[in-house]
Amino acid sequence: MNTSLNVNQLLTQLRTLASQADPGLQAPTKTGAAAKAGPGFGDILTRALDQVNSSQVQAQKTTDAYAMGQGDLPTAMLAVSRAQVEFKAAVEVRNRFVQAYRDIMQMTM
Repeated sequence: MNTSLNVNQLLTQLRTLASQADPGLQAPTKTGAAAKAGPGFGDILTRALDQVNSSQVQAQKTTDAYAMGQGDLPTAMLAVSRAQVEFKAAVEVRNRFVQAYRDIMQMTM
């Protein structure tokens, strides 16, 4: 099971949706106090997807180690469960973005 491929597909889908957005609706550039406010939404989303990918990779390493007799079952199960929960949450966020995008597109027609 190649779960990092699933995360990459999710990231690709999000980027595709962003590229389909109306160019006139792009976010304004950061200036003044807004530039010092902190990371933007895109940065936060990227970090969250990187965390999901990291969890998927860690789960794979842990299960591989257990299969080779170098790890214990509770650690492997915990890593897999954590990766599954994070991936399901990322998919749900993607689904809500898609639905919001569709709603906005219907309002503009």
